[in-house]
Amino acid sequence: MKILDFIKSNVLILYIIAVVFGFLFHNFSFKFQNLIPYLVFLVIYFSAFRVESKEVLKSFKNIKYNAVILIVHFLLFPISFMYISSKIFGFDGLILAGIIFIFTLPTAATNVLYSNLYKGNTSLVLTLLLITSLISPIVTPLIFYLLTKNIVTIDFFSIFVKMTLIVVLPFLLANLTKKLKFSGMIKENSDSYSTLPFIAANFIAGGIIYNSGIIQNPISLIKIVLFLITSFILSFIIIYLISKKIKNKKYAISLSLITTRRNTSLGVGIAIGTLSPIVITVLLLYQFIMDIFGLFIGRLLNEEA
Repeated sequence: MKILDFIKSNVLILYIIAVVFGFLFHNFSFKFQNLIPYLVFLVIYFSAFRVESKEVLKSFKNIKYNAVILIVHFLLFPISFMYISSKIFGFDGLILAGIIFIFTLPTAATNVLYSNLYKGNTSLVLTLLLITSLISPIVTPLIFYLLTKNIVTIDFFSIFVKMTLIVVLPFLLANLTKKLKFSGMIKENSDSYSTLPFIAANFIAGGIIYNSGIIQNPISLIKIVLFLITSFILSFIIIYLISKKIKNKKYAISLSLITTRRNTSLGVGIAIGTLSPIVITVLLLYQFIMDIFGLFIGRLLNEEA
């Protein structure tokens, strides 16, 4: 168990090491890209041990209250970023599709952890995590298809099936596993267990980014990274300031997390074998930005008077 505790306590360090080694041994790590959907499945499966069935039902009872958030999350954000990234920054083709795909994804599962760190409204985060995740098999491919049908060719049904298998099935299996005698041990160490496939997925991610060819085009890479950093920071701050005036700081922190930090690991799992490596690379770059700048913003919020 000491090993599991070590993994849980040093997840950020192990995460960085995994990505670096993925880059260094890109020819090897890239070979395992088809394993990412299964690794994401395991991350969601172990994470689901923290979620109770009663909380899921309660979340859907409050869906009317959260309707505005869902509209902002699944419609306003992808449409806004599609316009800004294409009209102002001139992105087109697969890069534009990757940016749009980011903001059609459900909120990140790790937002529950971030909400606790930032002293936000964790109940709100959990509620929207459940809702956005469970409706995403329909909403994500539908909106992505409608916004990118003139940009890329996608198989709507294929994405729907993959999202159902990777998102909904782990929740169901986790609830069935809870009835077994050894489920208590899994629940106790679920954070550590979910970290292992997460780290493995990021080792593979390093190889995917390197082999996508984007590294060999530094100007394009810098442009994409700067755009994603600016988008994340400005979106987080704008949502935070508006929400804080409407309600309070805890609510503002949570809403900023929900709308800006998307489940890019899930997106990569869906995109493997379905979408272009360039789209996957854009997702992975945003994932790194979310983690690095998310921690920085969180520290600023905690220091705020």
